[in-house]
Amino acid sequence: MFRILCILLLVSTLSSPASAYPSVDPVQGLIYSLFHHRDEKMARKYIAPGVHIPEIREETPISGAATLSSPRKNMRVVVARYRDSKQLERTAFIWELAVKDDKITKIRVVHDGAVPLMNEGYAVQKFEKAYPQYKDKVLVPADFPFSVTHVQGKASNHLVLQYSNRKNKLRLTIVPQASLSKGDILLQQGVTASYHTRCLTFHKDGLQYTLSGLPKEELIMIAKSMLPKP
Repeated sequence: MFRILCILLLVSTLSSPASAYPSVDPVQGLIYSLFHHRDEKMARKYIAPGVHIPEIREETPISGAATLSSPRKNMRVVVARYRDSKQLERTAFIWELAVKDDKITKIRVVHDGAVPLMNEGYAVQKFEKAYPQYKDKVLVPADFPFSVTHVQGKASNHLVLQYSNRKNKLRLTIVPQASLSKGDILLQQGVTASYHTRCLTFHKDGLQYTLSGLPKEELIMIAKSMLPKP
């Protein structure tokens, strides 16, 4: 008798429709996909076709995200937090999501707390780890002729930093290399630069800096801002 009951229970379970199982909440699915796995393809399963996923412009790890109800019908709010290397937390962003039929149909950015220049710091740290002799010697721009909205960095046997917005792009390449010759552009007492093929190059403390992507006058201004005050 017990064996018969077990068989009947197994048949009933296997024949139950898929709707009998609880579906994944689309907002929680989005959070899990984007923030835990950084997998946009996985996140797309919870989003209606054509819905744009806002860009996360900072590489600082997201330590957590809370979902809140909204006074607006069928709306949810996601508040995400950054946690930096010093374990300090701050708001990463606030998104308002419209949900219908188990799909996210709209994502509106209420607040974007990204600090793109943080990406510069991560790239410099990685470069200095590979070349400890240059620790605290790497120079980066202090002034820009445009508002920087995005920063990308890549460090290997050299360091490449790219600063940009929708209309402008500045590229900075830093290579361990001693100065071979003096340039004809004076940046600071004892520091000169050369300008060739739309690139401005100078040397400081065993590192070669090459700036490109902007007019010559703006590259010179940026280079001067990189140097410590005499």
